[in-house]
Amino acid sequence: MADVRPQPLEPLKPTRDEGLILTGPIPYPGEPDDFAAATADSRVLPVEWALCDNEASGHHYRVLRCSNGALGRFDFERIVIRYTPGAEDSLPQYSVGWIPDGNGGPEYLAVAIHELADKDPARSGGRVRASRDREIEYIRLFCVRYADLARQRATYYDLVDALRDTQLPAQLAEPLQVGLPDLDPPHFTAAVRGFAESVAALLLTSRPVYILGAEGFAAVDRLRFIDYVMSLLPYGLRSTFSASTWASATARDLKLRLFFTNARRATEDGTCLHWGQPVAPELTAADLPVRHYVSWLEHGGSNALAELADQTKPFRFTADDVRKAIAELPHDRPVKDVLEGLADGLRRRDQPVVAAAVKRLRNQWRSNPPDAAGRLGFRQQVDRLGLLRPHPGLNQRTVQSVYRVLLNLAFENPMTYTGYCDLVDCAGGPPSGALRQEVLDPDRKFAAYIPWLLVWSSEGEFSDQELRDNLREQGIAATDPLREVQRDIGRVRKEHRAPVYDFAVNYLRVASPSPRAELRRLGYLTTTVDAAFPGDLKTQRIRLEDTLRFAYDGLLSDAQVREIYAQPGLTATPAFNAAVERLHRPPEEAPKPSRRPKRRPPEPPESGPEQSPRLRARRDREWVFTVRSGQVVVGLAGIIVLIAVVIVVLLLHLG
Repeated sequence: MADVRPQPLEPLKPTRDEGLILTGPIPYPGEPDDFAAATADSRVLPVEWALCDNEASGHHYRVLRCSNGALGRFDFERIVIRYTPGAEDSLPQYSVGWIPDGNGGPEYLAVAIHELADKDPARSGGRVRASRDREIEYIRLFCVRYADLARQRATYYDLVDALRDTQLPAQLAEPLQVGLPDLDPPHFTAAVRGFAESVAALLLTSRPVYILGAEGFAAVDRLRFIDYVMSLLPYGLRSTFSASTWASATARDLKLRLFFTNARRATEDGTCLHWGQPVAPELTAADLPVRHYVSWLEHGGSNALAELADQTKPFRFTADDVRKAIAELPHDRPVKDVLEGLADGLRRRDQPVVAAAVKRLRNQWRSNPPDAAGRLGFRQQVDRLGLLRPHPGLNQRTVQSVYRVLLNLAFENPMTYTGYCDLVDCAGGPPSGALRQEVLDPDRKFAAYIPWLLVWSSEGEFSDQELRDNLREQGIAATDPLREVQRDIGRVRKEHRAPVYDFAVNYLRVASPSPRAELRRLGYLTTTVDAAFPGDLKTQRIRLEDTLRFAYDGLLSDAQVREIYAQPGLTATPAFNAAVERLHRPPEEAPKPSRRPKRRPPEPPESGPEQSPRLRARRDREWVFTVRSGQVVVGLAGIIVLIAVVIVVLLLHLG
């Protein structure tokens, strides 16, 4: 982007005496008639001054004399040295700069007139034109507080015109009181206006811009062009702007943002433009605010320049300040630009830029609420830019204001289930945190039960009992949520079906005075379950089994099974048949014995006439086995005790 060489326009025809070709009026800051009606005193500014020359060495400037105001000799020397444009090919030339205050903020603007003295010293405040056969270059330097200049919306040319004939004789010491002329808007051809707009846009990239090929124009015309470029930008950027109508091609380390010269410089010195050639700036993703500025200028209308002139808050030519300045542009901007600026501000955690974008979007919503097609367009841009995603690092109230205005612009109120799904897609998941709080704001409503439940039940903030109580307070009938599920379940997303079905059934059981009768009347919800969980027989069976357990208090008898299948309107799905089969318990079915019955302890054989010989023989065998088993156990225990005694004796003997 260092050298822009598009196809040339028709050549412009400058004349030294008349300046640029004037073809018609253009919008310009302020209304001339308003200023003409103002009193002269209202346009008077205090001006501090200094007279400098380079007579001693021909290269370095010195302060000959200066006013006795707030600025001293050292201040004036610093200004001249900082903004010197190098050796001029011709005089007069003009340069402008700024002077920071003690905190680094803008305090003064400086206008320098580089010139030769008149041949008659009496007409130039006693200055001589030459010394030692060398012409002396003088600088008349005039400094005005930025705040004073901004109140008048004055331009650089206004100051030069007011001070053009003000000489600085030796006996002068006090600051000047200068009356500004009425604004005299310049007139340029369409080609020059388009060129100036491109220059203004390039200045916002924070790179210096220099222009070749304007040697045929008088310095004062180049000064007016500089003024026109700055009139296309917020006035507050003048507070830190520097420029010159001419700069030496060999001068190094120039502190100028815009200047004219006659030779190409190194790429790092800035963007090179050629006078009179159209420019299509190549802006990168980092230059998004600049693109928004260009778009705003195109849509600004006839009052754009007047509105820019009213933006007097000081700004610097830095990326952060440029974003802020463009975010605060007056007049309506294309909503696409505002949304992109909002996304950029959110990424950078730039509170002022975000707040300005929210204000514009809020005004857009209030003045021109979007219809369905408009909301769709907004949603697509919100989704593309990720504006409803979480934005950590920003003030919570700021984030909520972002979500609030985006919900108003991009989503229908009351919210439908389709709207909820659109919100989930834009947010990258169910609404949570600040976004969920905005969706639950009392000003926002729900058009149906399903989106209401999905929002209110998320994050576990409310128990099922609290949610049911909320529905009752709204006067929602016990069967209404379930009817909505039956009607809409086919278009409900798979991940939403289980919670909305389960809660609707649970609400019916709790809120209905006769829930069992309702479930029988609804055919035990077999078709609803089949539509909610198609192909998932296990999930269907579990829910149908739960419904039947509730309706019949547990397992099903033969009579209850016959009653179930006799219900009119019942659709017996495979999952339903499986649920009935699992719950069916015929009355004749005996309890099944346990796998390992507990053995009763054996009894000694008894005699008596009531016992059969076979039974007595079996009991005798059991008794004998028990006795012998006991004898074996006792014998083993005696052996173990004997072994232990022997071991103890051996240990004592060895010890």
